[in-house]
Amino acid sequence: MKNVILADDDQILHEGLSMLLEKNGFNVVASASSFGDLKELIRSKDVNHIVCDCKMPGEGPANLLQYCKRFYPNVSVIFLTGLSCGFLFKHLVDCGVSGLVSKKDSIHSLIECLSAIEQGNTFFSPSAAQCLEKSVIQLTTKEFQVFELIVNGHSNNAIAEILSNSPSTIGRHRENLSRKLQANSIVDLMRIAQQSGMFDS
Repeated sequence: MKNVILADDDQILHEGLSMLLEKNGFNVVASASSFGDLKELIRSKDVNHIVCDCKMPGEGPANLLQYCKRFYPNVSVIFLTGLSCGFLFKHLVDCGVSGLVSKKDSIHSLIECLSAIEQGNTFFSPSAAQCLEKSVIQLTTKEFQVFELIVNGHSNNAIAEILSNSPSTIGRHRENLSRKLQANSIVDLMRIAQQSGMFDS
């Protein structure tokens, strides 16, 4: 029986998912409601799969993927999400996500996803796949990091320090980001972030 950590701050959905997973032969060994708590559990539990919502408190989904890839490469990460943000999904694919399951699709898509991963494949549920196909915006990893930090209130100088780059390099990333998203100001970037559902800012 494969072990799963389930991370979602919706308690009702969490209980339903736990029952579904256990009914289909997976052992839910722990649960979390933030990315910080999830990292602690990964370190302390014997786990094969992580089923996680994209939108929880903490450092965000891309950071989780990078962390697992570096320290726990044999652990698969599946995002179960209500978002429909194509450039976010593309970024998660670039970061090595094992599966994307939209909450718009049948909950049984999660079991299909886990089965596909067990066979060495990646899996995208129908709505997630459609969202990926329709997206024409693709941000680089650095542009996405700059986007997150801008939306969370950091200046160019602060972002440069956090990402260990020069302010001029961050300025170029910011110009590329604004051009791709057709954003003329920080207000535009904030609006795009809110509309995508990526951030609470």
